[in-house]
Amino acid sequence: MAIPFPSFKRDPRHHSISTVYIAKGKGIPQAKDDALEIETFDESNLPDEIAFDHRSILSDYFKGAY
Repeated sequence: MAIPFPSFKRDPRHHSISTVYIAKGKGIPQAKDDALEIETFDESNLPDEIAFDHRSILSDYFKGAY
């Protein structure tokens, strides 16, 4: 499922839209050539620093908004 996430407050320089992809996976994730490491998170263990408005997007996801 892909959900567009527009917000006029994301970047004062221009209007931006993020697309949220929701999928289920299985197995053990492995970092490849585009990442040194990989981690999985749930609502209780998100990193303190998250770029842009991604915490808000994740909050909506955890609330079942999608």
